[in-house]
Amino acid sequence: MQLVIHLIKENNMPETKFPTEIIDIPSKGYFYPEKSPLSSGTVELKYMTAKDEDVLTSQNLIAKGIVLDVLLANLMVDKKIKVSDLLIGDKNALLIAARVLA
Repeated sequence: MQLVIHLIKENNMPETKFPTEIIDIPSKGYFYPEKSPLSSGTVELKYMTAKDEDVLTSQNLIAKGIVLDVLLANLMVDKKIKVSDLLIGDKNALLIAARVLA
C-alpha cells in the first residue's frame, strides 16, 4: 500500500479544471463513518486521460497487483478518500463508472 501512496504523491501535479461526474455508490454511504466523505453516498470522478490509460498498461503496477487502486486514486477528485477505505462493491461500481466515462 505504501507504493500506491508514493505513486499517487509522485503524480500529484497542480490540477487544472477537468470534466467530472458525480457517481452514486451502491452502499449509499451507509457503512462509512459520518465524518468520511464517502458517507454522502457519492464520489466525484474525473474522466480518464491518456495518462490514466497508461497506468492501466503499466506492467510494473500489474505485477504488483495495484493497478486498479492507483487508477481509482488518480480519478477520484477528493484526495481525502483512500481507495483502501472503499467497500469492494463501491470500488467495483467506481471502476465500471470510470470505464463508462472513458
